[in-house]
Amino acid sequence: MTPAVAAAVSVAEEHGIRVLDPVVLNDSFNLRVHLRPAPVVARVPTVTALGRARPADALRRELDVVSYLHGQGVPVVPPSDLLPAGPHLRDGVALSFWKHVEHDPGHRMSPETAGRALAGLHEALRGFPGELPYLGPVLDEPLRLLDLAPLREVARDRNVDVVIGVVHTTPQARYNYSVDLPADGSAPIYYAKWHFAPGAPFRHGDELLFAGDHVGLANCMDLNFPAPIRDYARAGARLMAVPAADEFGNGRQHSRMGLLRGVETGLSVAWAAQWGTPMISDPWGRVLAERDTEGTRKPFVMAFADVPSGPGPTVYARFGDWFAWLCLAMAAAGLVALRSVPRQPGRGVGGQGAVLQDAAGQEEPARG
Repeated sequence: MTPAVAAAVSVAEEHGIRVLDPVVLNDSFNLRVHLRPAPVVARVPTVTALGRARPADALRRELDVVSYLHGQGVPVVPPSDLLPAGPHLRDGVALSFWKHVEHDPGHRMSPETAGRALAGLHEALRGFPGELPYLGPVLDEPLRLLDLAPLREVARDRNVDVVIGVVHTTPQARYNYSVDLPADGSAPIYYAKWHFAPGAPFRHGDELLFAGDHVGLANCMDLNFPAPIRDYARAGARLMAVPAADEFGNGRQHSRMGLLRGVETGLSVAWAAQWGTPMISDPWGRVLAERDTEGTRKPFVMAFADVPSGPGPTVYARFGDWFAWLCLAMAAAGLVALRSVPRQPGRGVGGQGAVLQDAAGQEEPARG
């Protein structure tokens, strides 16, 4: 029994479904398993899971859409009503459950019949209350289906997560990703960069994603800004893995900006610069390892070190720019207080002049 089939059987049995003879109906882009003798089919994304950062999200949308169509009387195979349809997650496997419908393998539907059925389906979907993103998530899948097998093999063999930076271009948009290849061989995790130079033709990300429990993913210019790094500290990160492009001439300066952002938020930083200065720093600003790529065109350089976990979010990470706002508030309060103090009579330039004149008019004491 494969891990995917075992996961489907395990979840079904936990919900009271008696499974004696699981039969694989189809194993292509998705695995479909009839959980005999129950009239339940488990659907497990396999190849499609490699192209989606969160396969369960696609399963949830599919269940919502089909449930709506079934309620509208459209002839679709509905989700199972014998157990929660899902999506479920078990041992890294996402899956959903559907009603098993007997069919005639020899039956062939004419193009005209299929076309009319498809048109009716689209017409019924006009009233769907949920979100239906344009071609989503298909536009994002080509990058996720790239052949990352060699690096994934390295991650599995050495039992370490591998994080790389990738620029991906589609006809509609460009993306800059930090991609985590997990040590356990599970599906890659794709973090989309948040910040770009003005006018850069990239689509901005807005999610926090982790490589493991406490390693946050970011990308290059993201460390020029308080967010998302401050948000990562609050969310439990202790180390930031940061692929960066940088440039010759300012790479070291940019790596130090990343270092200071780590000190500011209480995080260690692993800065993997394509050019410039690959660097590893601890949360107190000490450089544990670095390599200078200036003036060299070697295929790669390495910086490695034992990295301590950060202590957690600093006061700044917890409360933000409170000290700056406090200073501004105190300065404003001081100005208001000065304006409210009344002037005292007899003081100032006129009073001083009268005193000087009186002193000058005094008679000089006799000598001798």
